[in-house]
Amino acid sequence: MPHDDTGNEQSAGNDKRSERSRSSSADRPAHATDNELALSSMSTGLRAQRDVLDALQEIGREWFARAASEAELAFALPHRLTAAATPMDAFSAYQEWLNEWMSQRSDDGRRILSDAQKLIDAGLRCFSPAAFGATT
Repeated sequence: MPHDDTGNEQSAGNDKRSERSRSSSADRPAHATDNELALSSMSTGLRAQRDVLDALQEIGREWFARAASEAELAFALPHRLTAAATPMDAFSAYQEWLNEWMSQRSDDGRRILSDAQKLIDAGLRCFSPAAFGATT
């Protein structure tokens, strides 16, 4: 009889092992799918961050060029004023400079709106269903 109990314990142990191996093999595809989904989500997130970063870099380059242009305009005013022979020439030079300056400020306003739209578009692409691999 004691020998029978040992056989039952061994068969019970084998049943548990086979049950574990069946459950772990059943878990593998689900686990692999979870990993693939996680990698896909991470890839999508990184791509979205890269899009936003690219937009920010482009905006930064444009504003840097704009600042250089503004500095050139600012340095041009003293030269225009000192080159004027009469007060009316100086007034005309200042008026031309002011018109250019106002035009730049107007362009800056449009550029701010355009840049904000670029950032909003890049941000919205991050949350679109296509970004998450959804199909329609």
